[in-house]
Amino acid sequence: MCEAICKNKIKVTLYTNVLVNELDIKKIYGIKKNFKLKNIYYSNIKKSLDIIVFSLHIFFKIIFQRNKIYYTRDPFILFILLILRKNIVLEIHNRIDNYSKFLDNIILKFQLLSHKKIKLIVFITNNLKSYYFDKYTKLGKNIVLPDCLSQTNNNFKIKKIKKVKSVGYFGSLKKGKGVEMIKKISLFFPNLYFNVFGGTSNEIKKVKKLLPNLKFHGNIDHSKVSKEMTKQDILLMPYSKKVFGDGNQDLSMWMSPLKLFEYISANKPIISSDLKVLREVVDEKNIFFAKPDSLSSWIKTIKYVESNLNLISNKILYNKIKFSEFHWENRAKKILYLLKNVWI
Repeated sequence: MCEAICKNKIKVTLYTNVLVNELDIKKIYGIKKNFKLKNIYYSNIKKSLDIIVFSLHIFFKIIFQRNKIYYTRDPFILFILLILRKNIVLEIHNRIDNYSKFLDNIILKFQLLSHKKIKLIVFITNNLKSYYFDKYTKLGKNIVLPDCLSQTNNNFKIKKIKKVKSVGYFGSLKKGKGVEMIKKISLFFPNLYFNVFGGTSNEIKKVKKLLPNLKFHGNIDHSKVSKEMTKQDILLMPYSKKVFGDGNQDLSMWMSPLKLFEYISANKPIISSDLKVLREVVDEKNIFFAKPDSLSSWIKTIKYVESNLNLISNKILYNKIKFSEFHWENRAKKILYLLKNVWI
């Protein structure tokens, strides 16, 4: 979002408690650093105290700043910004009580999500917005904007697949993301090579199974992801009914997976678990669906794709048309338009 906002001719400063530099941003995240970067990092601080120390540092860093808008996803930073009475754009990807039950109780008791200093709330799914409306009753101005494509390329060629040989998965190895299903699926397709990109060495050791057609590549730089995706014939999203993120949080009800949009950008056929939250963005015209946690359904769907390769081109073309304007710069443009012309 920092890069996208800057492309709309807005000056941006990113405050982060993760130690990164300009080379990291380009190499790891695959984006251009067109914004200021302020690292607030303490190597000797316990992880449980890190966000508190970071929030206090932000407090004293911005206390005298004026005429700025602060964009955050973090409930602790939100609380600091409200104390300082700063203008805020709050983007919400999860339940606040998954971060801090204490903060959640305060926000609920004093109805802080309807505070006049919160100029805009950005939800990533309609499901998540509905949850917040049900729980908090009063919300400030808001909009639903899912994640987007990293880039769009209208001058593309659809590479016809004569035979499926390579199947790829890119993402986390955490519970519910699908790696266990991939291990099971690979046993039934000895003629296909399954490539899993993602996970630390320790995570791979826990899930790795020695199969000749299943390879774990570990984490790769984001700048290399697109190239590796284009080498695959099919891309998989075998989510379980419950999908867990950091802190063992269940994300299945409102996740807006960035992975889906990266897959779409790769111009490859996608097979995904059929979750309600994904259907806010895609349907059978875009991708192939299988039932979550159903091995038989996944086997059936992969065989169907193998036998109906003629359907792939239509889905890829439909995706390119539907998502031609569905990228980060336009997402930022919508937010800035609302801030400039409607609500400020």
